[in-house]
Amino acid sequence: MYTETEYPPGFLDEAIDQAETARVTGTPERTLEAYRCRGGGPRYIKIGRRVRYIRRDVFAWLKRHRVEASDAA
Repeated sequence: MYTETEYPPGFLDEAIDQAETARVTGTPERTLEAYRCRGGGPRYIKIGRRVRYIRRDVFAWLKRHRVEASDAA
């Protein structure tokens, strides 16, 4: 994964839509919708009927769910 300094300026603070968030996370759009209702997904912004995710928040959510492989395989 990139470090913050390797991204273009403003890249991490961009608001992305649900389709892009689904692509970045590998999570179906319907699952993102369920997360918004039940909790557990990335933080989001709602403006009227539109939902947007801040790329930095999506990456932070992914990082929190990362599991390190164990040697007990």
